[in-house]
Amino acid sequence: MGVQETISAVLAEMTPEYVGALVRSLAAAQTAADRTTVSVAALVQALVKGEDLGTGSERWRALARLEMAIRDRLPLVPHMRYIEGDT
Repeated sequence: MGVQETISAVLAEMTPEYVGALVRSLAAAQTAADRTTVSVAALVQALVKGEDLGTGSERWRALARLEMAIRDRLPLVPHMRYIEGDT
């Protein structure tokens, strides 16, 4: 599967409910002290399920699309919010 197909497939399944369940699952796998946050990198890795996102600008564009989708969906999940971090 190509990068664009991978991103399209991920975006198609990224309902707020799915994202919320995935965040809760990732949080539960962390230490008790770290369960209040889940990094965008960890969430993206779980969303793409090991699929290749390419290299260079192609990878950057794919990651940017996924981060934007996460940012848009998290406010729709009760008790969750996206917090901009340092880059």
